[in-house]
Amino acid sequence: MRRCLLLLLLCFLSLTKVGTAWAAVGEPEYTRLQAELQAKLAKAPGEYGLCLIDLASRSRFGINEEKIFHAASTVKIPINLYLAQKFANREIDPAEYLTYEAVHYEGGTGYLHTHSFGNKYQIARLSRDSIVYSDNVATNIILSRLGRKQVKDFMRSLGAEAVENDRNTTCPKDMALMMEALVLFADEHPAEGGLLLEYLRTSVFRDGIPAAALDTVPVANKIGFWPASGTYNDVAYVEHPARPYVLAIYSKDTPGREAAFAHIRRLASVVYSYQDNPDLAVNLNWNGDNLVLADQPVVLRRSVQVEVPVRALASAVPEIDLGWNPETKEITIHSIETGREASLAVDGGTGTLLNGSFYTPLRHLLEALGYQVDWSAENLTATVTGPYYAAPGNSDPVVTGSPEPEEADSPSGQAVSKPPPEMQV
Repeated sequence: MRRCLLLLLLCFLSLTKVGTAWAAVGEPEYTRLQAELQAKLAKAPGEYGLCLIDLASRSRFGINEEKIFHAASTVKIPINLYLAQKFANREIDPAEYLTYEAVHYEGGTGYLHTHSFGNKYQIARLSRDSIVYSDNVATNIILSRLGRKQVKDFMRSLGAEAVENDRNTTCPKDMALMMEALVLFADEHPAEGGLLLEYLRTSVFRDGIPAAALDTVPVANKIGFWPASGTYNDVAYVEHPARPYVLAIYSKDTPGREAAFAHIRRLASVVYSYQDNPDLAVNLNWNGDNLVLADQPVVLRRSVQVEVPVRALASAVPEIDLGWNPETKEITIHSIETGREASLAVDGGTGTLLNGSFYTPLRHLLEALGYQVDWSAENLTATVTGPYYAAPGNSDPVVTGSPEPEEADSPSGQAVSKPPPEMQV
């Protein structure tokens, strides 16, 4: 009875857990990074959202990644990408001249707003000024040539969903997809796409994500800000030497530019360091069968140690049972096959609580329960065999058909109850 109730609880928790997307074996696993970023976001005044795309694996995760924010000048990325595509398809001549009219006037960043109406500029120059100097007039002239609705439809064709024809809104996921599309476009069309990336690498506004990378690492970025709503954003393609990535960070209701960009730099620095040596998804083999965890994947820590989310392991292996001691705040793991039990103190350094799931070293846990764990670094596989210890009173190494008591006692003699909803093991 107790086991049935616990399994029902685990199923409920798996539906309510917030986590990252699954990663294939050998690909980055971002649960730990997500937890670290969420901890920093909790301390920041204002509201933030971010989206990260690892370009090597195409792994993606986000925090508030679909939340709507004012796009501000980050919308200049898809506008100029659409224009570059027109250049590449020979639909628009980069040498074409366009006229600055009163309808294009807008103050703020850039310098063309100081020029006279009637001046003519090559559209290629306007593209440069739109990105390098974030020139609003240059952008408005380009937008008149391309068509606002056409640009919005282009964004939708690239997978953007938070697109409104009459409002300049976006979400971190959408704009990360726009930057990723630019990187892919540059691979296919190095002349047009490469030039646009170079404009982004040399933009004059560099106090956000670029400041968190090494000076020798190229960063193509576009910031945007709308002070009226406390909005300060940055979208970047970081050419990390090991794992290049796209990072979009958006905000609103912040105290102001200095505080917001300082926080953006802190978040970007955490991401950059994580990409140096990320956790990797690993394969778990249990007595010859590949074990697919129903929840989060097993990860390889930066300390070269395989860790496993205990709740997910117990859900996938019927021979392992879980309990929760509210007095000692310990998770108890019991092997039906061996009769052995291990206790993990949540606050005692036996693992890490990440986004509501408790991770613990795989080898230490399973060897304590009577199993053998072998590790293959070549194919990132942890192999579990056994058990090699029988339960007390049984001569066979595997015990089956033993009814479970309604409640089990912990080694200290205290009753062990089910884990509470807030504790996902």
